[in-house]
Amino acid sequence: MGRTAPLRQELKRAFFPYLAGRGFTTDMRHAPQFFTFRRIDVLELRVCDIQWDKYGGPRFAVNFGKCGADGVNFRGQHVPPADVFPSHASQWGRLIPGPHWTTRGWFRQDRPILQRVISWSRLRAPEDVVQELMALFCEVEEFWDTGRVGQHIRLLPNPLQPRQE
Repeated sequence: MGRTAPLRQELKRAFFPYLAGRGFTTDMRHAPQFFTFRRIDVLELRVCDIQWDKYGGPRFAVNFGKCGADGVNFRGQHVPPADVFPSHASQWGRLIPGPHWTTRGWFRQDRPILQRVISWSRLRAPEDVVQELMALFCEVEEFWDTGRVGQHIRLLPNPLQPRQE
C-alpha cells in the first residue's frame, strides 16, 4: 500500500459521493496525479480537480474553474466540455487550507515537523483531512455561484487566456 492509499480511499468513500450528489461526474484519465470532476449545466461548466503532491506525499490541493457549457478556446483551439480542466478557464483558482502556496499549505495527512514532535504522531487520520476539505469546499461553491473569493481561495492568473475586461 502506497503512502497516499488511505487518503485516496477516504476521498473516494466520502468526497466523491458528495460531488456526485451535486451532479458532478468523475474523470480519472489523469489519475493518479489528478482526479477531475465536472458538472455541465445549460449555461456553464464547473470543473475541479484534486492535484496530488508530485513527490508522492499524502498531500493535495483542489483546483477549480468555470466556463461556458460549450467548452473553451485554449491556445487557439476549441476544448470541448468533457476535456476542460481548471487551468483552461480564464478565471481559475485553488482551494488550500493553509497560507502557503507550496505543498506546506495544501491539504495534508502528514504533519509538519513541530506538530509531529508535539503529537507523537507522523500522520493525521485520513478522515480528518477529508472532513477539512468538505468543510472548506463551500468556498468553491460560493465562488462559482457569486464570484466571492473566500479565505482559503487563491485565484490564479492564466497567462494563456486573454483578459476579459
